[in-house]
Amino acid sequence: MRELRAGIPSLCSIGIATLLVSFGAAGCTRVAPTAPDSIAGAGSPAASASTGPDSGELAGSGTPSELTEKSVVSFDLISGSFSMTVGGDYLAGTYTGRAEVSGSGKADTVSLDLQVASGSGAFQGANGTLRGSGKGAFTGEGAFSLSLDGVLRTSAKRGASPFHATTAGTSSASRLNGRILLTLQGTGSVAQSGPVDQQLRHEVGNTSCSS
Repeated sequence: MRELRAGIPSLCSIGIATLLVSFGAAGCTRVAPTAPDSIAGAGSPAASASTGPDSGELAGSGTPSELTEKSVVSFDLISGSFSMTVGGDYLAGTYTGRAEVSGSGKADTVSLDLQVASGSGAFQGANGTLRGSGKGAFTGEGAFSLSLDGVLRTSAKRGASPFHATTAGTSSASRLNGRILLTLQGTGSVAQSGPVDQQLRHEVGNTSCSS
């Protein structure tokens, strides 16, 4: 089966219901697919896949077709939490998102919805919504980049203030209670505020782990 580049799951183009990952002594290894004869019934998590006209169909025996260059598989990013340290100040909150994994060799893309819940210093009492747009390893280990934009309200200022940050770094995978968890560590800058250290943690939806 055609595999995506290192750090990103190998995926069937259609018929995916569950992904399994094994972990060696050094940590998380490549995610490998399992593809049952039919997609799980309603209410069961399943990665969604869109395929081009050349992607092929399921054979009568239930054998899955390969992930082709025209295939795109989507993963929900759930139970996310983030923190950002700018100088001695910080922002923190939660997020959800969606990652698009492509078989074309293009960088995988992600969109995030972040809810700011707390802050300190210049961000004391911070609340607001940020939108994230990124590329890279949001479903597996590797490099990533992320841009955040939105509006924040804080106790230090009246009214709302625009917020923009860009970060880049690397992600690592771990396993907890049968779930695949990603931790992303990055550095960058916040407009008009200076350098930033950022951490994001989320679960990759539609997946599970095996020991």
